[in-house]
Amino acid sequence: MGPELEASVAKLRSVFGSITLRALTVEDQPVSEQTIYERLAAPFHADELEWRVGRGGMKDKKPWAMLLCYMDARAVMRRLDAVVGPENWMDEYRSVQLADGKWACICRLSIRVPEGQWVCKEDGAEQTDIEAVKGGISDSFKRVAVKWGIGRYLYELGDTMVFSQQIHQGYPPKDQRTVSIQIKDGGDKFFGWCLPPKLPPKHMPPIEAKAPGGKKLTGVHAELWKAIQQAKGRHAKDYVDTGLAAASNKAGKVFQSIESITDEMAQQWLDSINKVDTP
Repeated sequence: MGPELEASVAKLRSVFGSITLRALTVEDQPVSEQTIYERLAAPFHADELEWRVGRGGMKDKKPWAMLLCYMDARAVMRRLDAVVGPENWMDEYRSVQLADGKWACICRLSIRVPEGQWVCKEDGAEQTDIEAVKGGISDSFKRVAVKWGIGRYLYELGDTMVFSQQIHQGYPPKDQRTVSIQIKDGGDKFFGWCLPPKLPPKHMPPIEAKAPGGKKLTGVHAELWKAIQQAKGRHAKDYVDTGLAAASNKAGKVFQSIESITDEMAQQWLDSINKVDTP
């Protein structure tokens, strides 16, 4: 974390340190307000998603890469458990041989809907080159999950370009979530990393920021906390988690602190965070 970002975070913690911030989870969203299908299709938190290089290259000895965002099988399982309960979904698998002689795995994902009946959907994937059976099972599971709406919005993202200014050479820091970048372009080779790209606001979970007394933040104050939540998972855990841990120790001064902050001051800090927290 650079000194400019450190200074901004220190300011935020000094005033907002006792505010509880979290992204709403699917468990928080009443069934009466959202159908089971809408809850399954809700965006994931940024730290539940993974990124990988789709393609990359070297231009004038500088690296570039196109990144793809994806969900892993564990994220799908957690979503199913949270929305319908672990007892209300099941997955079954079978192998089929394709015309070219290769094998594919078919996954049937069944969910017991609120009316009581089981609804089934199927999709498949070829066995992978590495850990063929395991890879085929995992890929087919994720593909059929998309038919239930889980992670379907990720297809809208397409490729995300990262340029040489965003890519760092060598091994990544241990206290950050990063994307590994390895490029072979003719005789050029590159090994390095970058931060996970930012997601568009429409692909982020809804955010609520409340003081311990229950007062909900709105306007620019809420936007400020959304910016911090967006940064979570892209920077050291210290960026958000330490501030929230310290918050519980300062719970008596909450409302005086919140009410003393002007919209103009909050906007300045929001601009500062957005400036330093670039993709």
